[in-house]
Amino acid sequence: MTRRVDWEHRLADYLDSVRAKRYAFGSHDCLTHAANAVKAMTGADYARGLRRKYRSMASGIRLLREIGYDSIPALVTAKLGDPIPPALARRGDIVLFEGSTGVAMTDFAYFVGNVAGEPDGLVRVPRAQWESAWRV
Repeated sequence: MTRRVDWEHRLADYLDSVRAKRYAFGSHDCLTHAANAVKAMTGADYARGLRRKYRSMASGIRLLREIGYDSIPALVTAKLGDPIPPALARRGDIVLFEGSTGVAMTDFAYFVGNVAGEPDGLVRVPRAQWESAWRV
């Protein structure tokens, strides 16, 4: 997977577009947020066919299992490759925090609000709390 020449601008545009967006299973949640960021940077869509197919955590987990994955990290690993230590993550890489995927910046990552108990917008999670990462 190769990042586009203008990936930084595309990522910034994507993040600006969802900065205050309301959390919604199947369209703006931890799976689709990270996948949309990857799509903006590379054009590759690892969530194709998943968006708007579930409306709750339970139905999202059921859908993942139907397509052969037991978790979001398992899907991301299948699409992006083996995880790397969080210390090696670079801007634009995908990172894991409490089972949710977000987008690495420098010393923090952007996750959708529900991760931190906030209903809307993006939430910053510091690098020290990341559990894993994947190269984009």
